[in-house]
Amino acid sequence: MTEQELSKLVQDKIFEERKQLPVHQHIDLAIVTNGRGVTDAGELYNKVLDDTLAIVQKSTTAILKEVLESKGLLDK
Repeated sequence: MTEQELSKLVQDKIFEERKQLPVHQHIDLAIVTNGRGVTDAGELYNKVLDDTLAIVQKSTTAILKEVLESKGLLDK
């Protein structure tokens, strides 16, 4: 696999996982506000971080699986 092919695979997998998250999960105001409609920056940061890490984890797993299957190194 070339570097460009790997880069495209990573980009595709991250996009695929990101698009699976419902829009309301990206910013849930009930979670990130203090009850008066004021955003709590710490909670917002944690929510964004959690979403980002979930996307990266799922994407990385899918990428590794695809690469290992293409090399015949993954047990089925």
